[in-house]
Amino acid sequence: MAQITEAQGRPLTSAPGMVLRADAAAAWDAAVKAYGKPVPLTSAWRSLATQERLFRERYRQGNHVGQPGYTTDVRNWNGQPWTRLAAYAAAAVPGTSNHGGGIAVDVSTNLFSTFNDPDRVAFLKTAAPYGWADDEGRRVNECWHLTYYPDRDKHGTTSPTAPGTTKPPTPSSDEDLEVLMSYPFLFRADTNDAVSLVLAPGRMLNIPPADWANNATHGDIVALTSDGKVHTVGAGTAAAMRRALA
Repeated sequence: MAQITEAQGRPLTSAPGMVLRADAAAAWDAAVKAYGKPVPLTSAWRSLATQERLFRERYRQGNHVGQPGYTTDVRNWNGQPWTRLAAYAAAAVPGTSNHGGGIAVDVSTNLFSTFNDPDRVAFLKTAAPYGWADDEGRRVNECWHLTYYPDRDKHGTTSPTAPGTTKPPTPSSDEDLEVLMSYPFLFRADTNDAVSLVLAPGRMLNIPPADWANNATHGDIVALTSDGKVHTVGAGTAAAMRRALA
C-alpha cells in the first residue's frame, strides 16, 4: 500500500484528530453513523516516520531466528533482513503499511477486547457493507485492526474513478507488498494498447505500447532488468504481484 501524506487524507468526523484516505474516511464515518454508537480509535493514518519508529522498536536488523528473544518473523527492509522481537506485535515494513496508506484503523481495546467481543461482532456486521473488514487483523492476530476494501463498499462512499485516473488499490498483505517492492520496476499489461510502469511502492505511470516488449500480453506481469531486457516473472511470484497490483 502506497504511503500518503496527511494532506492527502481526510479528517474523520467520527474520530476528531484522526485521518484516513478520502474514500476510507467517508466509509468509516458512514459505518460508525449506521452503528449508532461511538467507536473510539487509537490509530488511523500514520506518517512514514511513525511507521519507521514502530518498526525499529519491534524488529532488529539481521536474521536472528532461533535466538532467544526473537520470533520467526523476518522481513526485508532496505535490502536487509529484520527479525521481530518476541515481546512485540508485528509491524509492516515502512512504506508498505495500510495505516500509512490511510486505509486501516486500530479500535480501542476498551471496545474490542477479543475477536468474539459482542461490540466487535455487532460493529463488523454493520461496517462490512461499507467495505471494512478484519481479514488483515485476523492474519496478524490483532482483534482491534480493521482495513478498508473499496471493492466491498456497497454504499457508494467510494468516489467514482475519474477518466484517466487509477482506481484506489485494494489492500494486499505485507507479504505481497514485499514481493512487489523486491522488483522496483515492473510492467503490467492492463489494457490491449497500454501498460503501467509500477514504481514501488504502488505508483503508476502510463507507458506507450511502443516502449514495452511485444511478448507482454494482456494481463502479463514481467520484470524490467537494469539492462533494459524484459523477463516474465515466475508463476508463483506473478500471482503474488497480481494480487498486490489488483
